[in-house]
Amino acid sequence: MKNIKKELYVRHLPVLMYHHVSNKPGLVTLSPRTFREQMKWLAESGWKTVTAAEVEAFYRGETLPRKSVMLTFDDGWLDNWLQVFSGAAGVQTACASFSGDRAGR
Repeated sequence: MKNIKKELYVRHLPVLMYHHVSNKPGLVTLSPRTFREQMKWLAESGWKTVTAAEVEAFYRGETLPRKSVMLTFDDGWLDNWLQVFSGAAGVQTACASFSGDRAGR
């Protein structure tokens, strides 16, 4: 049991999941300003955002910086591309987007 606990602790990686980044209010929507503030806080607190490739390598045994975090954007919404991936929110960060199989329907 001791080895399992150690493995779980060592393999721990926080993931922040987002849906919408937009000025249009919604249940799972974050404003671009709030998103910028969160990213600024992460950077100032020493957190490093990691890519999906870095996470994959981590689970194969490679190391990540001590304060690593993964950002994900679910469902492939247009505002993610317009605000986050294009840099319009004023933030350069590593992140991943997940789109469902019903995209475009």
